[in-house]
Amino acid sequence: MWRKGYILDIGASPKFQHPLSNVCPCLTYSRCKSRGFYIPKLRRRLLIEEAARLQGVPQQVLKAMLTQAEKQKFGDNLVFAALGDAMSINVLYLAIALGLESAGLANLQSKRAFWLKCPADKCNSLSDNLFEKGARY
Repeated sequence: MWRKGYILDIGASPKFQHPLSNVCPCLTYSRCKSRGFYIPKLRRRLLIEEAARLQGVPQQVLKAMLTQAEKQKFGDNLVFAALGDAMSINVLYLAIALGLESAGLANLQSKRAFWLKCPADKCNSLSDNLFEKGARY
């Protein structure tokens, strides 16, 4: 556990405290607000930028959220909490794509699971790339 990339939910009750290999625990409002996730390999808690990446939030959007939080003087804890309250953009994208395809409104075939084909060194910027493409339309 100390050498691999686990994320532990240290705020969970003992019944639910166990490491999950290659999986992030569900990011929830209360756990994110209390910064209750820990990465043993890095010996630190999950950063807000990492939570945003896990939720598929583009860097540009996170930056705007943090800027607004600073202007409103409510701190980044509420932004972190909002990330836990959010629906994962990657999951939402797939659900919408499958819904459109099932309704016969789109034919996405090879593009349906694009993140499965994404090279490992490019996956961390996948949300940013999708956001930029969407902003052009």
